[in-house]
Amino acid sequence: MAVIEKLIMNTKNIVIVVGIILIGILGFFALNNNYIYQEKQADTADDYKNVSYVIGGERIQLADGVAEAEASSGSASKIITRHFGNELYADLNDDGREDVVFLLTQDTGGSGTFYYAVAALNTKQGWVGSDGYLLGDRIAPQTIEESQNPRHQNVIVANYADRAPGEPMTAAPSVGKSVYLKLDRAYMQWGVVEPDFEGESLHIADPVLAAKFDDLSQNGNSNCSLSFKESIPTLPEGDRLQGSCCAPMSPHRYEEQVKGLEQYEDISVIPPDPYDIDAKLAAELMGYYDMELMAEGQTAYDYASANSHEKGPCCCKCWRWYVYGGLAKNLIRDYGFTGEQITDVWNLSDGCGGEEHYHG
Repeated sequence: MAVIEKLIMNTKNIVIVVGIILIGILGFFALNNNYIYQEKQADTADDYKNVSYVIGGERIQLADGVAEAEASSGSASKIITRHFGNELYADLNDDGREDVVFLLTQDTGGSGTFYYAVAALNTKQGWVGSDGYLLGDRIAPQTIEESQNPRHQNVIVANYADRAPGEPMTAAPSVGKSVYLKLDRAYMQWGVVEPDFEGESLHIADPVLAAKFDDLSQNGNSNCSLSFKESIPTLPEGDRLQGSCCAPMSPHRYEEQVKGLEQYEDISVIPPDPYDIDAKLAAELMGYYDMELMAEGQTAYDYASANSHEKGPCCCKCWRWYVYGGLAKNLIRDYGFTGEQITDVWNLSDGCGGEEHYHG
């Protein structure tokens, strides 16, 4: 009888413990779901001056158009991000709702004032902010307008004055500039667009390659932000990294690069088009970046870093730096590539855009 009573008591205790555990699990999921909901809600606001924007890789939350943060821990200097204006109201994502493009300034505690073009989409849930595109330091902003090129779709033009090359920062901006930008709605990041799109591809003899240039130069999704780099391993099968990171693509240079890379077509890990890369391959190559090379291999890598056009895998440590740095290490280890060969691959694979030609 005592044994039975003991079993009954143990069973009750187990039921109680299981019940407590279940309550804890349910409570965790309830709190977690509420946290996720709150996080999603924080991404939108009822006024675009109260939305968060990504400036220099950091997410900045505006309140009435202003945000302040310490320049560094314990520092008296402040980083102040502020709504500047020059609004352009336009439907940027073809949903029938009027979105807005405008300028933010950021003072980092020194003498500079940096100007960024940002967008806010007017969604059903509220306003959603974009990454900022840096126009320059202490420029003279002018207008933001929609592109008048009939072949541009949802392309905006930021006009401003800057200094001539070599002029000191104390000189008044006097050189007119314009940058053509298109918002990637999936990543809320800007891509640079060729201003003279119509007729650019006529410089490319191959009609198939010309059509591809037209598409990539106008509809790219690539940019230099940390968030874009970190998104690459999560992209679904079949996604591609397309377009230029920095400057508009050049048709002449693009043709030279693609034709030049044909010599490596038997090596599957070398992307045949530096402006159209399979995301799965890019993620795989990024995985090689931290690989340690033997002494001879490291010498080859260092040679390419010293002698390539960009003095490394790319002009900055964006996603291309890690993809093509990883590619180089893989080619050195598995294919016996020399420093001269890595230099050639890097020069042909430069995805920064611009007019510099390759004549290897």
